[in-house]
Amino acid sequence: MNRRRLLAMVGVLALPGCSDVGAPSTVSSTDEASRVTSSSSGATCEPGAVFRPSPPEGTDPEPSEYPKKPGTLSADSVATYLSEFETTFGRNRAIDELVSTSVDVEIQGGFEGSEAGDGYVASSNVQVMFTTDADGTETAVGDIKYVANYYVDPELVYRHQTDIEPMDPRDSDRKLLVQCGSTA
Repeated sequence: MNRRRLLAMVGVLALPGCSDVGAPSTVSSTDEASRVTSSSSGATCEPGAVFRPSPPEGTDPEPSEYPKKPGTLSADSVATYLSEFETTFGRNRAIDELVSTSVDVEIQGGFEGSEAGDGYVASSNVQVMFTTDADGTETAVGDIKYVANYYVDPELVYRHQTDIEPMDPRDSDRKLLVQCGSTA
């Protein structure tokens, strides 16, 4: 990979509103992939529409596994789950899209969940730091800063990424469905 291509990819990931764009990939669990559920808010959760960066096996560094959603939702359980989920999401995206050789994801300030209907809304500042070897001769170092915004209810999880201000992802037409059902 040449340096211009790497810098172009970093620029695309850092553009406002562009970082959540991607082709959907299915959840790895066959039990989850066969379910279609509806949340109490009326939203339909179709596992085929779930998007999660999923680098191929054998990638170096190895991709991380997504955590399971807690069985009982509370402000504390949602905060812990989202910290683990966003760390995995940011890491796997950097490995997959930037072909990174090292990745560090920092959740800055932590997620604080607040009740919203049958679920919780939570946001946190995030910084993804990465190193990429371009053509084995150059090393590019970079970072991406953003706000990760989530809505979590018993049946689905929405994610939306913004540059500065937190928001309820349900209010965005660019939100991503990142989980269906109650488990990973």
